[in-house]
Amino acid sequence: MANPNSKTLMGERIASARIAVGLSQLELAENMGVKLSSVENWESDITSPRSNLLSRMSGILHVSILWLLAGTENHDFQEPNLEETANLNRKIQHAESLIEELSKILEEMKGFSHQIQKDFDG
Repeated sequence: MANPNSKTLMGERIASARIAVGLSQLELAENMGVKLSSVENWESDITSPRSNLLSRMSGILHVSILWLLAGTENHDFQEPNLEETANLNRKIQHAESLIEELSKILEEMKGFSHQIQKDFDG
């Protein structure tokens, strides 16, 4: 992500924050209740998001409204770290695949249990 002290355009800040949280343009649009073209236009600096959308966007992207608008921050803000976010996303994907694998094993074990009970009763 760009240095918060450098002069970046709002569109660049929106795009970099969106990428940092692992969202596609379409996912951001869906989360915000807007069309994909709106997000594309914001990130291209063709248009800017309406003020009533900035609060929702800042929450989704985990950045402040001030940072979205001006690229500056108060002392509480920490710029999203792309490397940490990517690492976290990889861990989440790995955990999800393990959960899926465990679910399959559990279903298989349930099947064996039912078969054993059926054989025992029969």
